[in-house]
Amino acid sequence: MSGFARSADARALALASAAGWLVAGCSPAPAVPQHPTWSDVEPILRAECGGCHGGSAEVTGSARGVTYRLDFYDVNREVCGDATAALDGVRFAAASSSQIAADLTSLDASVRPRMPPLPAPWLADWEWKTLLLWARDPVRGSAPAGNHLPGVRITSPSRVVKRWFTLSVVLEDPDGESAVGVLTIGDVTLRMDRPGAFSIGIDAAQWGLGRVTVQAVVCDGWGHAAYDLGYFVISG
Repeated sequence: MSGFARSADARALALASAAGWLVAGCSPAPAVPQHPTWSDVEPILRAECGGCHGGSAEVTGSARGVTYRLDFYDVNREVCGDATAALDGVRFAAASSSQIAADLTSLDASVRPRMPPLPAPWLADWEWKTLLLWARDPVRGSAPAGNHLPGVRITSPSRVVKRWFTLSVVLEDPDGESAVGVLTIGDVTLRMDRPGAFSIGIDAAQWGLGRVTVQAVVCDGWGHAAYDLGYFVISG
């Protein structure tokens, strides 16, 4: 364990500390912010916890019937608009802050904290101190300077299709953050619960011939954007 044990005493020290340093080779670690916000915490959780508590959390990050997504501060209609429907029944980082703090500390200095689990190494001192300070007052704060909202693009090879076709899209975030979205075409909804590629088979037999429009709303947890993605032509 680096620095000192992640015990109750260490946690108290971390919460009282204004800055933390860890020597890695010859370079000092980043300073611990006095009042961390989500923009300070999200990169740590994304790098250290995203493998289990990111887009695959329904399989890899669930416990006792609850799915823990730590790649979003929160997902609600005020911030994400209609993209909120992409995730249902999920517990996000803000609501899990006390659990995050408990999982990073141990009441016994000889006992490893629960997270991150083996074989992953412990977090660096500046990382877990930042998380613990934030957990005391888990605020969202302002979006990082220059934050870009996600984009979505259709990758289907043709926009002229038969009554049965496959719609393929890619959800992307320019900043490398998590993103979610909801795409609609006719009476079909595609829920995108992570960045990446998605496809859905569509039976357009009841739509009739002609154009059918495609729209999407996407969110990165800081804000949302609505896109008009054009149309497909049902040719028969």
